[in-house]
Amino acid sequence: MNIATSHIHATLPVFRLEGESWDVLYTPPGHLAVVESAVADEIAAAWSRDALPDETTAQEVSAWLRTRAEQAAEKWRQWVASPFTPECLTLYLSNQCQLACSYCYTAPERHPAEQTSAVMQEEAALAAARLVARHCADHNKPFYLVLHGGGEPTLHWELVERLEAATRRIAHQFGIEWRGHLATNGILSAQQAQWAARHFTSIGLSCDGPPDIQNQQRPFQGGKETAPIVERTARVIRAAGGSFEVRTTITPQTVQRQLEIVKYLHEQLGAETIRFEPVYQVRGQGQTRFTPDDASAFVEGFLDAQKEAEAREVTLSFSGVRLQELHGPYCDVLRNVLHLNPDGTAAACFFSVTGQNPSEACFVIGAFDAKTGEFEVNQERIDAHRLKVLEISKQCFGCLNIYHCTRGCPEFCNGSHTFPFATFRCQGHQKLAQTWVLKAAERIIADQQEYSSRSNIMLNYLHDAPKSVDSDVILRQWEAIRTTYRIGNRRMPFPIWAERGFEHHGTEAWQQVVQYISQNPNQDPMSIYIHVPFCDRRCKFCDCYSLPLGSRNRQEKEEEYTHTLLTEMEAWSHLPLLGHRPVTTVHFGGGTPNCLRPDVFERIIHHCRRCFHITPATEWALESTSSLLSDEHLAQLKAWGFTRLHIGVQTLEEPLRHIIGRREKAEAVIEKISRSLAMGFITSVDVIYGLPGQALSGLMDTLERLHAAGMHGVSLYRLNVSSRNRKFLEQQKDFTRDAVYDYALFQAAHQFLIQAGYAKNHFTHFARAEDRNLYYNHARRDEDLLALGPTADGVFGAYHYRHPEYQPYTSGSSPEIPVLEGGLSETSLERSLHPVITALMTASLSQAMIEEFQLERLLEKWLKTAFLEKFNHAYMLTANGAWFLNDMLTELKRQ
Repeated sequence: MNIATSHIHATLPVFRLEGESWDVLYTPPGHLAVVESAVADEIAAAWSRDALPDETTAQEVSAWLRTRAEQAAEKWRQWVASPFTPECLTLYLSNQCQLACSYCYTAPERHPAEQTSAVMQEEAALAAARLVARHCADHNKPFYLVLHGGGEPTLHWELVERLEAATRRIAHQFGIEWRGHLATNGILSAQQAQWAARHFTSIGLSCDGPPDIQNQQRPFQGGKETAPIVERTARVIRAAGGSFEVRTTITPQTVQRQLEIVKYLHEQLGAETIRFEPVYQVRGQGQTRFTPDDASAFVEGFLDAQKEAEAREVTLSFSGVRLQELHGPYCDVLRNVLHLNPDGTAAACFFSVTGQNPSEACFVIGAFDAKTGEFEVNQERIDAHRLKVLEISKQCFGCLNIYHCTRGCPEFCNGSHTFPFATFRCQGHQKLAQTWVLKAAERIIADQQEYSSRSNIMLNYLHDAPKSVDSDVILRQWEAIRTTYRIGNRRMPFPIWAERGFEHHGTEAWQQVVQYISQNPNQDPMSIYIHVPFCDRRCKFCDCYSLPLGSRNRQEKEEEYTHTLLTEMEAWSHLPLLGHRPVTTVHFGGGTPNCLRPDVFERIIHHCRRCFHITPATEWALESTSSLLSDEHLAQLKAWGFTRLHIGVQTLEEPLRHIIGRREKAEAVIEKISRSLAMGFITSVDVIYGLPGQALSGLMDTLERLHAAGMHGVSLYRLNVSSRNRKFLEQQKDFTRDAVYDYALFQAAHQFLIQAGYAKNHFTHFARAEDRNLYYNHARRDEDLLALGPTADGVFGAYHYRHPEYQPYTSGSSPEIPVLEGGLSETSLERSLHPVITALMTASLSQAMIEEFQLERLLEKWLKTAFLEKFNHAYMLTANGAWFLNDMLTELKRQ
């Protein structure tokens, strides 16, 4: 595709891309105006005379573009002049690797004799980590550790483990968040892959495509195939809840297969984030390289692959051009990355892989000083390098990618010599940028054309809502966020261990909890959560962690679990004063806790009473299915002291109940709820929206029937999709998740519940006054949470801990030390924001808190987007706010 592109301002980066009936005026990063060709002509003609356009529209567009272009130029100048303040530590552990990739740019540096030498010294790495952590703390930024390199870092597995733990400790000492990224070729054991998934924030997994490509381009030394091992590694990472991006090298041999590669990576590896990179030039001979004539084929194939990825809701990126950010070459010092080579020297260039090659000497910018134990960087050399590589040539000044291009990097370095402009990368970058800008313009035009019909789309979704639902209110909420937030990005907030990984593992985490409780003895109330992971059978729609008991070995499983749980209770109760703290609530969750045999369940209850300070005011709460709540069982629960029931209803629509595997009829469910209410239980329910085939009328009928029955509370959850229920959803013919429709369902349900007299005391829970929802609101009362059982999460003060899954939980316990998966402390930022985060999670923000934390700017934005609404002297979370709560928390932390 040849797109006529011209630079239309003498001194500012403003460009014109000509279409058939409209033109695009563009300035970086990512700012564009779609105008009629006559308007573009007038602006270009006026600017050529250093004058202003005469026509009003042209004047407005001209002023807007000039402002954005001036801002971009100023930001670039500030970037060039800014000091090097490393916030990321990248460690190249060695140049050793077990693969023989056909295109490896480090292969010429790798010799058989080096396969057992030149491994990074820990002392140098940790000195560098302290330097980076100081800068992060000064700027209130998280600490990033990246294990990468010219070789495979996981060949030095024990070193990986030590560096992960040590840098976490350093980040903790400086009061900052730790994040880690591991780049690997995927040749890991299942145990290593699981460990990596649980300890690193993200993983970069190299895979070049289907087995024939992978095994040809990335074989073992000796030629053995690698594809099966990489596929297994991806499966293990996903199963362990890890996050990975696939990094794929595109070669001249695979340039025509890019769309096929995306399909394979998504279907076979489960990749949701993919990055394609054209092969780098090798310092050697014999490799087929891309030529300038190949640029069109690469771009065409990449765009086809990107279209396929978008249809699959997969992100496919390319790092050479990133329209939404100002960037230059890949130089580490431009990105505030301190990059250490195996010899302990710091390099400005990621192509520097050993620190020993004479050609790399010009890139050395620091080293470890063994005498002082400090890592020293040469700021003068860094500044000179930054100035050189960020210098913009005349040819680049007239290019659309002036402020977002890696130039000739990595093959040609602007810091050491001038690179040629008619290269494969240069032409590819221009073609991609031009196409992306035009596609963005097409979306703007489509949005303008459909603006008036968007409300009709929402109205169509609301057509079968009861008359009690005010569609105008929902449309106003929709319009408040439609152009600024993506409905489909909605997700539940993650706990901090899922965001950052653990700082301490196993016994070390237990020791941290013991230390905190010993150093902070108190007799304040606390809450207890007990997780029972069992169900009689697994529901097909459910994405929760649960184990079906079935009939085989049922008694043995129950006894194994109960023994471990009771032993854990004993260990906690022996900690200073813990057994004497009054307990506000004991909440049993799962799973289905009461699927245990009555005598087993009773033992757990009695042991809890014996170990902890249960008072007459303690609320005993239970999550259950309706099918277990016979009159006899309700009476037994009452005798054991339970006062609150939370019942997994999900839906009362009979066809949907059949689809999701609920056997009990809706009438029977309502009857059992009525009996629990009649017996004096505070009773709440789970209701799910977004189920296959669910209609708005059916969801509203479910809520109306539950309200009519006298329900005290409702937890409203969107159907979550994970590896645990993905297969079930794939089996539902003609079902496609529609985030906008789910949003409409939630809005209507939210409105009904509020009008029916329920109020949110948690962003997902609507309650009458009787339903205090004590477990979910423990943080609002500033109570510690003692969590027990597999996968249970607890918190004491600022220390959060988590248990492992069932098998490691039951197999590794001892009378003195419960089995924990890991734990971590809140950062200083998380601690300071804890009251605000808790307030938002529990659905209301006071005026006093807004003033104390200086949230006026955010409040103005959140009122405009209808995330909050004023109620007396507080601000209540709206349906929009509950849907976009994770976005609100992200914006809060950024401020």
